[in-house]
Amino acid sequence: MNSKRLTVMIGEREALPVRAIPYATDWNSFTPDMLAWYLGEDDERFSDDVMPLMPLRAYRMEDGQPAPIEPSAWAGVADALKNTDDESRIGHISCLPPSVFVWLDDFRRVWRERCKREFVVPFEQVPGFKQQWREKFGEEFPDETTDGERIPADVGDELSMSPTLLDGATTQILMEGFETYSDLEKGVGAGGTATNSRTPARIDAIVDTARQLGYDPMSVPYGGKAAIERECLANMISEPHRFTADTFKATWQAARDAKRIDVENAEIYRGQ
Repeated sequence: MNSKRLTVMIGEREALPVRAIPYATDWNSFTPDMLAWYLGEDDERFSDDVMPLMPLRAYRMEDGQPAPIEPSAWAGVADALKNTDDESRIGHISCLPPSVFVWLDDFRRVWRERCKREFVVPFEQVPGFKQQWREKFGEEFPDETTDGERIPADVGDELSMSPTLLDGATTQILMEGFETYSDLEKGVGAGGTATNSRTPARIDAIVDTARQLGYDPMSVPYGGKAAIERECLANMISEPHRFTADTFKATWQAARDAKRIDVENAEIYRGQ
């Protein structure tokens, strides 16, 4: 990680963590909600006369290579942001998945196009606004409102990359998963398997997904593990699971150690 910038070098290209984007843009246009909609290619939220959906894809590292995240995966993130009770900025940031990034040069093109246009950030999407409204007026913010914070064009197209205005705890959350391009959390459980507070939810998700695919969790057929992984990575990158290729691998092992899941004919493969 570059100590002076909210970026990391991946190969020969500079990458910007998705969680850092709101701070890099000074919370101008690209709030966490807007990011989830944009990366999810929600054309109901964006249009040519507001802000066009220029191509922008997010990635995560899998087997040492950048792997694109399909737009459909961001629907779950958008739902998590909509339903979170934490209205603080960092609460909204934490709903975005760790270890996910965009290429900085790609995002610069999107940002420069945005800076040419006036844009409106709906008030209800500004973290903390609803709480401030309740405290000031003693009532809930009216969801039917269409008013918002009008952001003018020509705001300047420079991104703010310096973390000097952020405290250490916030910076750690923004850069989670980029210390070694892996978001495997530290900690060792029974059998030497990496575990953390999300492990039980992840195990349940793997077992439930196996059943949804028609598998016996204790006798997953050949190719079934890969199918379960694809489902988890496609649909569960947000809270409470935050699946990545690395965390899926660790959770599968933890689930197997707990005798919650296994492959068909496991005793043959293991020479038992």
